[in-house]
Amino acid sequence: CFTSNYKRYVITGTDCRPVTANTHLYFQYRDASGLNTSTYNSTFWVVYANGYAGSSFNDDQDIALVLGNIGTINNEVGHFVSFVDPITTNTPKFLSYRSVQQLSGGVKATSYITGTVAYNDATVMTGIKWYWSSGTFESGTIKIYGVND
Repeated sequence: CFTSNYKRYVITGTDCRPVTANTHLYFQYRDASGLNTSTYNSTFWVVYANGYAGSSFNDDQDIALVLGNIGTINNEVGHFVSFVDPITTNTPKFLSYRSVQQLSGGVKATSYITGTVAYNDATVMTGIKWYWSSGTFESGTIKIYGVND
């Protein structure tokens, strides 16, 4: 899905909900040899509507998180927007995102996450795979828009 026709891409996720409770939405880049399963470095900051805030940094992971702990109770759902420049041979490749999640179980609050995932590889990326840490999508739409400055 990534081509040299565009300089960067905007990716949106709307009404993302898993069939399995308390799961995370991850992604993996794809290049000419297949899915990339290592060397993701991520950091994010989260704040909940109930006042809790926190941050995390994960180095050399095989997964890249965009939404966390989305469940299947009542109105639990997640939305996100991200920006990525996958066709450059520069390293690292950054996917920056902002997400909002409505949680009904556990914390029972709305959370907002701002984060970045760096991928340390000079290979041109040709695609991206979105998947839940457990199960599949109950609902949701992910769209990819090509952008030229």
